[in-house]
Amino acid sequence: MKTKLLSLALVGILSAGAAQAATFVIDFDALADGAAANTDAVAAINGIAFQPGIYDFDYDGFGDPIPGTEHWQIDPLGPALQATNITANFPGWGAAPSGLNMLNTDPNTVQPTIIVFGGPAVSFDAFSVTLDNSTLGPLIPAAVEFYSSANTLLASVPVDASISGFLAAQGPLTGVGYIVLPSVAFYDNVSFTNYAVPEPSRAMLLAAGLGLGVMRRRRK
Repeated sequence: MKTKLLSLALVGILSAGAAQAATFVIDFDALADGAAANTDAVAAINGIAFQPGIYDFDYDGFGDPIPGTEHWQIDPLGPALQATNITANFPGWGAAPSGLNMLNTDPNTVQPTIIVFGGPAVSFDAFSVTLDNSTLGPLIPAAVEFYSSANTLLASVPVDASISGFLAAQGPLTGVGYIVLPSVAFYDNVSFTNYAVPEPSRAMLLAAGLGLGVMRRRRK
């Protein structure tokens, strides 16, 4: 009987530790013009942040670049990204697809944006993001890129800057560590379908702890 109850408890703990898939859209419209993009409630609840990106080396303890280690990473000196009323502040770029604000990636800096997550990797059934209603470019890089936490390119969606309101969409992916959005653009309606952050370490630790409890009771 005790063994059965412990088995049921283990199932309950593993279920509680499993990732919960969520479907949501980040449109930045609940924010004031000029507010920090990372204060968006939907983004914060789902552990998503928008950071300035730079393609750079890793550096050794002496501050020297390590050859062959170049990859996209967060630029600690880059500008803080904001939610911007694009019609009021950037005439000529067109209205926001969501109707009010867009993610301002500061197009004058020619610096891509990195979407980072609350865990080392995430999975989702679908991702999409809509560009501004302009035909300005060129974009750097020329695609929305999806990388693992080990900086391996998993997928790439070419972006056509000549199409107003271009929709970049990607199907199912697992093990995504971060996403790179090209520079010289504003972004809206960042959408995830069945987005999940795996939690295997928590479940394994809980299961291991429960297993030790079973062994100690048997020894007694």
